[in-house]
Amino acid sequence: MTAQVIARCVGQPPEFWDTGDPGNRLALQLCAVCPARRDENCLVGEPDRKPFGVIRAGVAYNERGGRCPTCDCGYPVDDLPDARRQLTGCRHCRVPKLRSWDSTFMNRQAYQAKRWQTRKAKAKAAA
Repeated sequence: MTAQVIARCVGQPPEFWDTGDPGNRLALQLCAVCPARRDENCLVGEPDRKPFGVIRAGVAYNERGGRCPTCDCGYPVDDLPDARRQLTGCRHCRVPKLRSWDSTFMNRQAYQAKRWQTRKAKAKAAA
C-alpha cells in the first residue's frame, strides 16, 4: 500500500502562484518544503512546457518565461530584464524616487519665510 502525497499548495489560493501577487513569498516557501516537488518538477497539476508569469516547483518565471531571481526579502524579482536600468530588489523593496516632490515643495524654512512675507504684505495692504 502506497502513501498518497499531499502537496502543500492544496487549499491555498491559486493567485499566490502568479508572479506579482502578494502571496508569492508564501508560495515559494511552501514549494521549498513540499513533498510533491521533485527537483524542478511538481507532481501536482498539469506540467507546463514553457511556464511564464507563474511559480512552478519553487521556481518563479517572469512574463517572458525566464527565471526570476529571489530578493533578500523572499519575493521574486519579476521585472523584465532591461539593459538600460539596473534592478535592485523586488517591487516590495524598491522605493520610488519622487523627484517632483523635491522640486515642487519647499523646505520648512523657505516655506515659513514665504508665508511670513505674504502675511506681512497683506497686513501692509490692509493698513
